[in-house]
Amino acid sequence: MAALAHAELKDPFRTKFNYNNILFLAAGTAAANAAGTNWDAMVKERIFTPLGMLSTSTTYEALRGDARAATGYAWQEEEKSYKVLPPRNLNSIAPAGAINSNVLEMSNWVRLQLGRGTFEGKELVKKATIEEMWKPNIDIDGATKYGLGWFLRSWNGKKMVDHGGNIDGYSSSLAFLPDDGVGFVLLENVSASALQGEAMSLIFGAIFPPPPDADANALTGEKLGEYVGKYRFEAKSMDMTALVKEGKLFLDVPGQTAYELKWPNAEGKWFFALTDTIAVKFEREDGTRVSSLTMYQSGMEFKMPKEGVVVVEKPDPNAVPAVDLQKYVGKYDFTPTKQQWAVAVKKGKLVIDVPGQMVYDLKWPNDEKKWVLAQLPDAKLVFNAGDDGAIKSATLFQAGQQFDLPRIAGGSAQAWPTVEQLMAKRVPIAAAVGKLGNIRLLGKIQFLNEGVDGTVTTMFSGTDRFIMEMNMGVYGSLRASADGGRAWSESMAEPFKELKGKELDELGTARPPSMWDDLRTMYDQVEVTGVEKLGDVEVAVVKASKKDGGKSTTQYINPATGLSAKEVLTITVPQVGPVTTTIVGSDPRDIGGGVMMPFRLVIESPLNGKTVITFEKAESGVKAADDAYVLKPSTK
Repeated sequence: MAALAHAELKDPFRTKFNYNNILFLAAGTAAANAAGTNWDAMVKERIFTPLGMLSTSTTYEALRGDARAATGYAWQEEEKSYKVLPPRNLNSIAPAGAINSNVLEMSNWVRLQLGRGTFEGKELVKKATIEEMWKPNIDIDGATKYGLGWFLRSWNGKKMVDHGGNIDGYSSSLAFLPDDGVGFVLLENVSASALQGEAMSLIFGAIFPPPPDADANALTGEKLGEYVGKYRFEAKSMDMTALVKEGKLFLDVPGQTAYELKWPNAEGKWFFALTDTIAVKFEREDGTRVSSLTMYQSGMEFKMPKEGVVVVEKPDPNAVPAVDLQKYVGKYDFTPTKQQWAVAVKKGKLVIDVPGQMVYDLKWPNDEKKWVLAQLPDAKLVFNAGDDGAIKSATLFQAGQQFDLPRIAGGSAQAWPTVEQLMAKRVPIAAAVGKLGNIRLLGKIQFLNEGVDGTVTTMFSGTDRFIMEMNMGVYGSLRASADGGRAWSESMAEPFKELKGKELDELGTARPPSMWDDLRTMYDQVEVTGVEKLGDVEVAVVKASKKDGGKSTTQYINPATGLSAKEVLTITVPQVGPVTTTIVGSDPRDIGGGVMMPFRLVIESPLNGKTVITFEKAESGVKAADDAYVLKPSTK
């Protein structure tokens, strides 16, 4: 907790939902101090004993010493088998997740909630206190809010309070409908599970079944088969899969779960069984084959084309020739949020990147010369030209309001460089790097939003061998390496393991040489989407992605050098889903043979906030053993 004194805020206080275990530790410690005891004793005295939770414990030692404790497992996708995972010692952060219990005793905790502080006729907590915990404090995604330790949403129009958890070898889900007096507890001895998300609709659906006539729109298995397949969610660089289970249609969302869909209503919308705030609608090509689906959530619409279905777009009379689109490209200042919105070209159409949200597609201008944001139909843009014909600003119309966005940077009047031209610049760089042998970098790392710093050591050779170690002292370490087609990792969060499948593929993004890689050899689709200025340098914006919905990257490449000055990566994190990370390099230095690389990297992601790596020394031609890039388990 002392490190918090040195941590910078990731977002202004109480403006955005951010996952943070440390502050639960702080709250638990403060409560224990106020009670004049320690957290373990306080929880036992004030919660476990009054609720009859006599076999529930809060320490690692108690769990390991209990013969009834379940063995934890994790599913290994590549091996198609389960692997035993030892429980993690959470004593130092106990208030954030160290309780070991069973469904019978946890059900008493649910009964206390449903009783609004009263259990078996005795008031243990004031009713006003319980209900205060159910009040929304922060918005998460429009449909979901966060209270005091609870997620707040609705299920079939009913108020629902819930929370789940995942830790090495175990997962949990707890939810209740406070106004209906029902709830459940689900405990599993496996890390993450699709059942966590499905349990709510399964259980509550059984207790509150739909009326007899609710299935009037039910479809047969043959009809359902028409919807089965993959749908490309371009905004998140991943595929969603529609599948049939037990006579119902489900939508599998990568990194989350397969969500059951209700039968379509009169408008053709299939609402999620879990919540009535999300729905999808399928479209057909020429009234025959299903060609795409549109997801409706929080006032937004996301259209996803179906894999294998070629849709021939009809000519749009309002379409703008590709050569004329460049005049709109650039950055526009949105003063209400102090952001810069970037307009670019993607696949021959305009898009606008709104920081903290997503990249929106712009439909061709309508008769009023307004460009509608395809995923947010309520929002429209008008581009304003000056007397010389150049675009000076844009005007946003949304929710009855109007905002002016002055243009602060524009595209080049010259033709954009091609992917081939940019990658050609990298070929001699990669060759020069190969001649330097083993290159070692020594430096410091600072996790600014966590108040933690340490040292970083990286060594690499060519394009397929590297080893990295970050050491944060008492806060732990992170190690990873790759040697040809194999890779390994070990950290304070996960035990030593060999990486396979997507994890192996995505580790490559951590290699220092990735800035010199030929993107065409690593991704299925590579395209130049625009040009813009970074500081005083005009760079080409290059988007690269994989068909399987794995990693994707946007690199801002200097056409003169072929090097990337900035990179925006999207990778899939187990139990989390797609995560976007931005890397900006500066302070370029020669590491040998005229090869330049940035000695300062600023990395930003929703998981770790802002991280700064500063290299202090670079050595080339380092002598190393043949197995130097083969990571071995730590002996500590």
